[in-house]
Amino acid sequence: MSLPTEAGDPAGRVLLAKLVACYLYPKEFLEGEASTTPEGAIAQGYDFDEWFAIVSADLESYYGQFVTRVLMDHAELISPYSRFPKTSRIFANFFKRMQKQRARHSWSQRFTSSNGGRRRW
Repeated sequence: MSLPTEAGDPAGRVLLAKLVACYLYPKEFLEGEASTTPEGAIAQGYDFDEWFAIVSADLESYYGQFVTRVLMDHAELISPYSRFPKTSRIFANFFKRMQKQRARHSWSQRFTSSNGGRRRW
């Protein structure tokens, strides 16, 4: 996960800056110095274009934060869900309620006209 130099791959570096800016923009906090944890870009009031300019200007620092956050998110969110056993009863019950609501909704749609009244057979 090395960052290309400006001379080596300028187009790739711009794409990485966009990726890093997009990934870090919605985060609630960023990595700071030892005693600080600065708020994220949205909390600081940056729109995305301003944030992209900031990330592009200091890509080395933000790229390091990007790698750290990807690893943190992977360990926290992605890995647990990928290991979740899809054949277990827990998984089957996880979506059961949503499926029942969807089935009930689609069944009622069949017997309701577009103006909200009941259809007559």
